[in-house]
Amino acid sequence: MQAGYQLHVSSRRQKGPGSCRNRTFSFEALCQMRPSLYGTDDKVSDQAGASHGDRSVHRRYENRISRKPIYLCMAKSCEQASGKISAENSASGWRYHPKARTEAIMAKTGQEETCEENLKEAKANEESLEFVSGRGHIKTQLQRDIEALEAALEKLKEYEKKLHICADRGSYAKTDPDATFMHMKDDHMLNGQLKPAYNIQHAVNSGFIVAAGIFPNPTDVMTLKPFLNQMEDDLSFAFERIVCDAGYESEENLSFLRTKRIEAYIKPANYEQIGTKKFAKEIGRKENMQYDKEKDCYRCHNGKEIKRIGSRKVKTASGYIREETQYACSECGGCPYKEKCMSGKNWKKPLAERYKKLTVSRLFEELREEEYRKIHSEEGKKLRMNRSIQAEGGFADIKGDSGFTRFLCKGTENVFAEYILYAMAHNLGWLHSRIQNDKLDLHLYELKEGEKEAA
Repeated sequence: MQAGYQLHVSSRRQKGPGSCRNRTFSFEALCQMRPSLYGTDDKVSDQAGASHGDRSVHRRYENRISRKPIYLCMAKSCEQASGKISAENSASGWRYHPKARTEAIMAKTGQEETCEENLKEAKANEESLEFVSGRGHIKTQLQRDIEALEAALEKLKEYEKKLHICADRGSYAKTDPDATFMHMKDDHMLNGQLKPAYNIQHAVNSGFIVAAGIFPNPTDVMTLKPFLNQMEDDLSFAFERIVCDAGYESEENLSFLRTKRIEAYIKPANYEQIGTKKFAKEIGRKENMQYDKEKDCYRCHNGKEIKRIGSRKVKTASGYIREETQYACSECGGCPYKEKCMSGKNWKKPLAERYKKLTVSRLFEELREEEYRKIHSEEGKKLRMNRSIQAEGGFADIKGDSGFTRFLCKGTENVFAEYILYAMAHNLGWLHSRIQNDKLDLHLYELKEGEKEAA
């Protein structure tokens, strides 16, 4: 690899080909059918955690299904599927556990087979039953019960299918199941509306796009590892240095880059806040406290020690396990700075009974300090400036000059192929510009004298 070659990573959210309302598909809509399914006359509270769409399902079932004890067979299968459905006879009625519901559905506990067995058993017990339909015919109660059970089974299958499509995402679009609802910059209604979109990642070297990836994650922090692994499989060489913005900073990503022996230049997420006067006045932050490395404790604004009380391991959404150290102060009583130090909302305890607590990841603090030193060096300032020019400039050329603001295809594979075509066009235009300006040997722009001090 020639000296001076750097890898610059950036991302953009690109809208999908269509839009639809963000609906919540869950098993809760099925389990929260009116008490007719469970053979009880107790009313179910509408405040059981269901969304607006789920409550509409409740009303439809309430109008279509009569309250008969035969639905106890369905209730039994629902209990097996949801994992935890407690029937506490309280003023609010039935209580549900959404977390256990979702886990049970995704674990495939075999609730469909249970419902089908109940159906077969009901039909076998009534071999002489004659099913009727149309005007002039009155359905028996057993026929209505069997038909309602069949409809409930179909709904259960529908919900399980939608949960399978959604997987670990928070949502998906009906028009394009691979797209995820995300916040976009072009919020014309100024109400934080969500649109189906893809998170585009591309890597730039000397202004040329060398790799691209399409991800369903709304944030960038969970895309760095799979994107670098994808590049490692596709490219015949590896980059020695990588420059990213603050959206990629996390303990998991920094540890991963250290393991891969890749020198990272990632701006900390709190970089812009640290230099402000407001941040310096917040005495409750650990950054504004003195740390005694020998005693392993912090010293607050009042001079009291915040000592270590233990440690814990926390598992992130991506499966990464981080170790956190907990600190607490036992001398907060009568402190004149207590109100400023423990400023927060939704506290259940009164201010007089609270004491200061801190949770710190020592590994993350070490990695962040190392990144601070790198980005403040002369080389770090130069690389950060070139990332803004080359990586962000690539998106600007594709979206601004080419007018590419919306995908015309559906599906991850088709969207990836469409973006690759635009990336190739960008590289050809960039090569032509370099040849015309005689800058083929230019890999990094140099900092000006005024920019060195400002950076």
